[in-house]
Amino acid sequence: MSIPGEFVSLNKLLHSLNNNRRLYFLYRQAAETGSLGARLRFQRLIRSLDRSELQEFEHVFKTQRPMQRTA
Repeated sequence: MSIPGEFVSLNKLLHSLNNNRRLYFLYRQAAETGSLGARLRFQRLIRSLDRSELQEFEHVFKTQRPMQRTA
């Protein structure tokens, strides 16, 4: 079942609720569309992950974070 305008299809999301790796993949893919809501949801997921889990997912999915400036 697909709902018009949804970021991630409901059936994919339901099967991924207890799997952070799968959620990371789905939300990252949605965020790449450029939709503000999808990008915000992806950022919220990133903030909810612990540092080691986030680093593992970034390595597995070859996600590149924007360079952060140091003052």
